[in-house]
Parts: sequence; C-alpha cells; structure tokens
Amino acid sequence: MKNSKQFYVIFIIMLLSSFVITNISFAQTHIPYGDVSGTWTIDGSPYIIDGHINVPVDSALVIEPGVNVIFSDQYYFRIYGKLLSEGILNDTINFTVQDTINDYAGLYFYDTDISIQDSSKVEYCKFNPGVVSFFNSSNIIFTNSVVTNGAGVFCSEASPSLIDVTISNNTTDYYGGGIYCMEYSNPSLVNVTISGNSATWGGGISCIYNSNPILENVSIVNNNAQASGGGIYCEESNPILNYVDIIENHVSNGIGGGIHLYDNSNSEISNVNIINNSASGCGGGIGSESSSPILTNVVISGNSTIGSGGGIHCRVNDGNITLENVIIIENSALFDGGGIQVCGDEANLNMVNVLIANNYAENCGGGINAINGPSLNITNVTFSGNSTEGLGGGIMCQLGCNLIMRNSIVWNNPGGEIVEYGPGNEVTINYSDICGGWFGQGSNNIDTDPLFADTLYHLSEDSPCIDAGNPDSLYYDPEDPDNPGYALYPAMGTLINDMGFYGGHGNYEPPYAVDDETHFTDDIIKLSNFPNPFKTSTIVKFRLKNDYRIVKLVIYNIKGQKIKNLLNNQIMKGGNYKIIWNGTNSRNKRVGSGIYFVKLRTEKYVNVKKIVKIDL
Repeated sequence: MKNSKQFYVIFIIMLLSSFVITNISFAQTHIPYGDVSGTWTIDGSPYIIDGHINVPVDSALVIEPGVNVIFSDQYYFRIYGKLLSEGILNDTINFTVQDTINDYAGLYFYDTDISIQDSSKVEYCKFNPGVVSFFNSSNIIFTNSVVTNGAGVFCSEASPSLIDVTISNNTTDYYGGGIYCMEYSNPSLVNVTISGNSATWGGGISCIYNSNPILENVSIVNNNAQASGGGIYCEESNPILNYVDIIENHVSNGIGGGIHLYDNSNSEISNVNIINNSASGCGGGIGSESSSPILTNVVISGNSTIGSGGGIHCRVNDGNITLENVIIIENSALFDGGGIQVCGDEANLNMVNVLIANNYAENCGGGINAINGPSLNITNVTFSGNSTEGLGGGIMCQLGCNLIMRNSIVWNNPGGEIVEYGPGNEVTINYSDICGGWFGQGSNNIDTDPLFADTLYHLSEDSPCIDAGNPDSLYYDPEDPDNPGYALYPAMGTLINDMGFYGGHGNYEPPYAVDDETHFTDDIIKLSNFPNPFKTSTIVKFRLKNDYRIVKLVIYNIKGQKIKNLLNNQIMKGGNYKIIWNGTNSRNKRVGSGIYFVKLRTEKYVNVKKIVKIDL
C-alpha cells in the first residue's frame, strides 16, 4: 500500500513537470495592430506580430536578450520613439517570419531626428530574412548585428552608425543590394562586412543624390550588379573610404566591377584594396564618369573587363582623377587600356608615385590608353611588363592626348613603350628612363636598364635611375632622419629624385590586410621593430598594457597576403616582449625584398607597422 502511494505521488509530480515544461516550451505572445511600449521579456517569447505596430514618440520599447520576434504576415514595425533591442554575444535577438509568408522581418525608424528622441540601440540582433530602414533618423546605434537574406539596409536622409555589422545575401531589383543610401544620407560604417548581395545598381552599396557615407575597416566582397557598380555605385555622392577591401565583385552588363562613380561623385579613396573584380562593360576595378575621385595608398590588382580599362576606366568631361601612391598591377582588358583607360575632352589624370605593371590589353594600351583629348600629368611613375597585341604596350596616346611625364621609368612593355596615334597629340618627357630612347619633346632622358631589384620594381643599389630625376628640390626624395642628406628607403642615394615609383616625396605607404579587426591604437598595445630596413632578421618588439586571452602576431606582404604567423592565439600577460622574424614564410623559405607589415592583434585592439626587407 505504501509503495502504491509513493508511485502515485511520483506519477503526479512527473505529470505536473511535463505540463509546466510543455507550457514553457509553447509560451508565446501575440502582438496585434497598434502601439507598443514597455518590455518584451524572454518569458513571453516568441512575440508574434499580427499587425502593423508602432513605438510612438516619447515612448520606449525594450527587447530582452534571447527574444524571438516573428512576423505572421507583411507587417511594418515602425519606431518613432526609442527602441532598445540589445542582445548579448551568446544570446541574440532574432527577427524572422513565419514559413507561410514571403516577406521580410525588419525595423523602420521614422523621424527620430525631428522628434528629438534619445538614441535607439540595436545590438546583437539578427534579421533573417531581414530589412532595416532609416528615414530622417540618425541617432541610431546599430552594432554587432546581421541583416541577411532580405532587402538589406535602407537610409533616406538618415545617418545611423553601423558598427561590427554583417550585411549578406540580400537582393533588390533597384539600388543597393546590401545598403542603399538615398538623399543626404551619411551613415558611418565601421568594421562592416557586405557580401553576397545583388542589385541592378550597386550590388554592395548604392549612394544616390548627395549621400556621403564614411566607410572604415569595411569588406565589400562577392557582390553583384546588373547595370553598374558590382561593389559600390555612386551618383552625385562623395563617400569616404578608408581601409576598405573591395574584392571579387562583378557587374554583368555595365561599368565598374568594384566601384562605379557617376556624375560628380568625388570620392576620397585611401588605404583600399581593389582586387579581382570584373565588369562586362568597362572598368574592371573602377569606372569613373564625370567625377573627380582622389586615390591614395591604393592597390588595384587582378581586375578584368571585356571592354576597356581593366584596372580603371575614366570617361570624364571637366574632371580630375588623382592617383598618389597607387599600385596598378595584373589587370586586363579585352579591348583598350589594360591598366587605365582615360578618354574625353578636359579630362585630367594626375599621377604621382604610381606603379603600373604587368597589365594587358588585347587591342591597345597595355599600361594606359589615352584617347580623345585627355591631359596626363605623370610624376615618378614606373611602367613595366605591360603588354598588348596591338600598339602601346606602355602608353598609347591617341587623337589629341596631352602627356607630360617627368622622373619616370618606361621599360620592357611589349607593343611599344610610348606610341602616338592620330593628330593632335602633344607629348613631353623629361628626366625619365625610356627603353629604346625618347626622341620627341623633352630633355635629360636616358635609355639604360633600370636594374630592378625585385618583382615590386625597387631599384637595385647600382641602378642608373638613382639620383637621376629632376634635381630641383621640389622633387627631392624624403630624407632619412637617421642619416641626414640621404634618402629614406625605398628611395635611395642622396635626396635628389630617383626615377620611378619609389622616388620623390611620396614615400609609398600601401594598404595592408584588414580582416575582422577594429580599434587601431598605439596607446594600449605598442609595436615596433629593429633594424628597419633589415637584411637577414629583425626583432619585433611589443608591449601589452593588460593581460589578453588572444594575441596574434602576423606578417603580411604588400598585397595583404598572410606570410607567416609569429604568434597564433596565445594567452599573454601584460608586459614587454621580443620575437625575431628571420625573413622567412610559413614554409621557412626566405621571402624577397620589399615592403611587409607586422600586425599585432588582441581580442580588442590591433596595431600595425611597416617592415622593409632588402636583399643582401
């Protein structure tokens, strides 16, 4: 009898436990049409949206970590007041839709600038399939979140802050597959990844009508556009790009595989890698039309087009294209201008400290094709290894081209070093090394092997191009602070200008690999090396102010490719450290001379320094 009672009690307890667990598992809260505020808790999750809902002005809605928000149909979630949707690293807030509908789950911020609301925050949230829109709303902090498989991010007269955000696999039939900035929208994007998105214009990003976003430490990878701008499309807008990777984007029926700048889009592009993009029209890397971009410390490599301008296509009227400290290598065009195509009256292409090497054009102009009236002002530029099946392996000047070149090297470009075709060309070359000689206008030119030291076209110690440029102090090489009166490497010799890419005041500083890091600092993690330049080995010194669970020390080459891990995910206490790099790669084979970067990374901070290796 006693055993029977015990069994009965145990049975009742198990039954009640099952009932409680079942009810917890199926707890849900239906949100009908109307205004919402207060707090959505994990206990009430999931929240089923059964109508259009609004957070009113002067109201606030808090969504706790771990909450799931599910849209049962095509409903809007509008925020006129304040939203605090703050998940945590391992407990995100999810916005999604029921399987029975074909729509997006998302947020729509309206007029928070006008209503002067406190800042809304969206942190550690996932929108899948998602869309997030900002209308006249700038005081929004959107961080550590994902917008995927929907319509991406839309801004109209809005300038929110997007930090540590992934925007992927979104699609639109019009502008901006990943992000669409329209009419005076100036969002700030820091540590953002934009990948796998597609649109007609601007597969990754579109900036239209005076929209000037700021992009820093952003990756724009593998996006597609039908008409223009596989990575970025700009129209009457001036975005600022700093430490941005634009890689493997494509436009299927238009201009600008990586970037298309159209109609007074005067973008500032600094410390940017534009690599392996493609276009079926023109401008595999960059297409620029009637715009005046400024490119500084940029690598344009491996881009292609079936039209003209494998690296850059400039079709400009009354525009100025400025390139300073830029590498344009291994791009290709099935028509003209493997490296650069520039055309149009009153178009001005200004280049200082530029390397144009190993580009290919099937028709003409392996390095540059200039046609129909442009003006080219070229200082300390190296052209080498460019080729074409037609004319002008190095430079092709056609139909009214005005070219002024100084302190440059044009050497070993099959198809002709510098070729003029048609009437109206005017070419003047001074203080330059031209393979086969130059017999046109100009003076103080030479025809002597420049004796390149490596595949990055540094000059060897015996090069005749050292101190052979214009002796005017305006063109002096930078001075080595440790050796007064002599040039700072990679310039060589005295302060008199060296011909070619590494001479003059430019002191080339290329972009380095930028992956998922943030926060560049020299205050909390210090980094240096000595000697620099070095021949056989260099000592990398660093100081950690605090203890860190993750410490990485990595060597990269000038293209941002990883060469060797010196430290990989080490746990280290605060203090001073020294590690020797012996100039070898991950296979312990010695690397060639050139510019490298050592990157010190913790879970919160990163620091990078340039290292120069020279051969014995």
